[in-house]
Amino acid sequence: MKPPYIYRPLATGHIRLFGLNVPPDCPLNTLQTFELSEAPAYYALSYTWGSRKRTRPLEVDGWVLSVGLNLYAAIRRLRGSSFEEDSAPVKWLWIDKICINQDDMSERSTQIQNVDTISNIRRSRSHWRLDALSIATSIKCHATDQRDKVYGLLGLAAENQDLSRVPDALRADYGLTIEQVYIRVALFFIREYKSLSILTRASGISSDVSRAQRKYKLDFLPTWVPNWCDFTVTEKHTAKSLSWLSHPNYENATTTLCFLEHYNASLGRFAELVEPLNESLLRLRGIKVDTVDKTTPFNSCGRSCEDSLLQFLEIALQFLPRNRDRNTLTDWIASWIKATTAEQYHLGGNTAQQILSDGSAFLFNNLRSYKHIPLCFMPQNNIGEIMDLLRELSTGGNPESYISLATNFCFNRNFIITLGGRMGIAPQATRREDLVFVIFGGGVPYIIRKQRGDSLFVGESYIDGLMRGEAVYAWQRGEMENEILELR
Repeated sequence: MKPPYIYRPLATGHIRLFGLNVPPDCPLNTLQTFELSEAPAYYALSYTWGSRKRTRPLEVDGWVLSVGLNLYAAIRRLRGSSFEEDSAPVKWLWIDKICINQDDMSERSTQIQNVDTISNIRRSRSHWRLDALSIATSIKCHATDQRDKVYGLLGLAAENQDLSRVPDALRADYGLTIEQVYIRVALFFIREYKSLSILTRASGISSDVSRAQRKYKLDFLPTWVPNWCDFTVTEKHTAKSLSWLSHPNYENATTTLCFLEHYNASLGRFAELVEPLNESLLRLRGIKVDTVDKTTPFNSCGRSCEDSLLQFLEIALQFLPRNRDRNTLTDWIASWIKATTAEQYHLGGNTAQQILSDGSAFLFNNLRSYKHIPLCFMPQNNIGEIMDLLRELSTGGNPESYISLATNFCFNRNFIITLGGRMGIAPQATRREDLVFVIFGGGVPYIIRKQRGDSLFVGESYIDGLMRGEAVYAWQRGEMENEILELR
């Protein structure tokens, strides 16, 4: 039986590469060391290679490495193959599981800074900020070590292009726990960019469905810290983010994580971190705007998407304004449509006017038949006027387009109505008496749950009437006060 492979220490600025189709005088599988600046062309592979319990021996330079079954199969498949048409067979690979000594924490921390680990992003003409990379890959990419959900991206991040100026918070340190890594990086994002866009993937409270979708629950992770751990579900089964990846259309542009232009709840004000901070407590300045009064989940108890939207409508109809003139009714219809679609009309290449027509067609078709809406919820003295208005607004509308868009953004969320009569969608764990805050640095309002001494971060929301700086204007007029939120 051949002896196990023994790694020799790597000199600074060097990497190991795994050779597949190398010259005949080399072993079938070889692991060789190169100076990073003089390394041959190679492909980088870095993702989950299967269970550590199910392995196969791989002979390397006359020694044996234990690798997962998936990695073993991939190596066999790649031998003699090429990644692209009309190109030579793959000769050299950088595979984190093989090329880094997994038992040497110092080496892991150093190596992860130097290697581009996702080759398709590496070849793009755009630079990616680390927060954008983290959101883009958090669901689709898996890692054996959950710290690598962040560290595995460092070689690609715009912040790390100059290795002599890498921020301390973005230096790989495998001496830290997963929770410490995630907290450290989240604080860097907020401090550096003065934006709360990264909170789109905050871990939230324990009862939220997103926690149950994680392979690792990280019970000690603060509610405000993004949880980048592997998902157990595909992307279509997760709540859609209300933050946005911005890809500027020019060479050497930087892809960033931000908010849509019409998501401007804090009126462009930067996030204000209030010291002192500790590892678990985030102190931010914001404005308490409203309180959740009614809340109901989307697609619960096996209801169809359309039936869920109709249940939202039943609740909303109970809060129709008493003053039901034409302008008021038009505003209410538009508000309900914007709330249930998170005003994301751009996704289908549509306009705000088109989604208003689509949503109005959905309302007109269902209210016309009374099949789904109890008569007690319909304002009897205004039925004719409402239907005439919906008929007019729905011209050229496609109800199926509305249902599709609303389903995208209501999925795994709750429809809410606040004490102030505002409609919106919020995290699935939202409950009555939760608070609505506009926090400086956030493009959207946030749901907060107060507890003795501090608060829990429930998550981001879309609430019509708070998306364009209305709360900040009210604060500037002296009608509201800002306060320091302590999030744990």
